[in-house]
Amino acid sequence: MKKILISLATLLLVINFIGCSNDGSSDTSSNKGEVVEAMVIDVNYTLAIGDKLNRLTDNATIEITQNSKENEAVYTLIMGEAEIVRY
Repeated sequence: MKKILISLATLLLVINFIGCSNDGSSDTSSNKGEVVEAMVIDVNYTLAIGDKLNRLTDNATIEITQNSKENEAVYTLIMGEAEIVRY
């Protein structure tokens, strides 16, 4: 009985450490499945459905160019600071 309890406690500790480990891979935000990408001035970005743009400064200006042939929009940060939240 004592061996079973020790084995069970060891197993629970291992599961706890595996579940709490964070390798710091791709997520830069605290929400699961969400990646925050800082926009760079004069770089073109294409957003997917569900992505969001956040202005980080009041003077952030974003130019939106619609390409009707490819049915997509291109977003370019002109000035200020902004970020894209990708899901």
